[in-house]
Amino acid sequence: MGRRAYATSQAACFDRARRLGVLAGAPDHRNPGARDRAIDALTQQYGATGYVSAEPWARFYLLYDPYAPRSGWAQEGPYYAAGKGHLVSRSGGTLFSALMAPRTEVDHELEYLSDFQLYRNGEWAITHPMGYAGPAVEGEGVNGLLVAGLSAMSAKGPSRAESGNGWWALTGSTQGSRYAAGYYQPPPTYLHQWQRTVVHLQRNGLDHIITVDRLDMQNPQSLANFDRLPDGDRNRIQPARGLVGGSFIPSGPAALQVTADSGAPPAASR
Repeated sequence: MGRRAYATSQAACFDRARRLGVLAGAPDHRNPGARDRAIDALTQQYGATGYVSAEPWARFYLLYDPYAPRSGWAQEGPYYAAGKGHLVSRSGGTLFSALMAPRTEVDHELEYLSDFQLYRNGEWAITHPMGYAGPAVEGEGVNGLLVAGLSAMSAKGPSRAESGNGWWALTGSTQGSRYAAGYYQPPPTYLHQWQRTVVHLQRNGLDHIITVDRLDMQNPQSLANFDRLPDGDRNRIQPARGLVGGSFIPSGPAALQVTADSGAPPAASR
């Protein structure tokens, strides 16, 4: 890793510490003591002062209470943030994360619908490059699905989160036009419905990730006004030839103990 990339990734610790400090002191926060323990862990790992440390900015002290009681931050069980469509579950040494990203209309928002990651045995078994622009916010750069080359339409987001004995699931959907209302002579709408469910299942010491996709779509290249697509989207759609494809990014030896299955039929049959 280059010097600049290392400095950028490590220097981000101060921002995480600042945010955790503000959240820990918020009067309506669900578990402020847990955030204090997370701050302790960051400072122990990266140091409390100096370059590329977890030394916070001054805003950290606006709400932070250094005398607040501590509580465990690495708690067992699931947590679902409905507003962001983010499901996180911790069980033993395994941390599972699934996302069904809603449309937010904020700068650098995620353009894809679905993603998942898995941490086990002290390392990331399934992950992908991180960033705030380019491939990192598009479907090509995450563990998701490309529908005729695109990873989501304008309307997208979570539907529900579920869990049971040793399993956790998140469902979301996207459909309709790729572009917001008012687009002049809009390109064709070819994705009428795509619903995805991501399930994490633990059995016999193994982690199983199952994805189930239900699609109602047409080949966009066979529809009227295809030439109205912006160059960027058209360049993604044309090589896909109206098919569906997925990406799966294992990382490290732990991935050898992970199984991933999809409930969708082969792309050629759609």
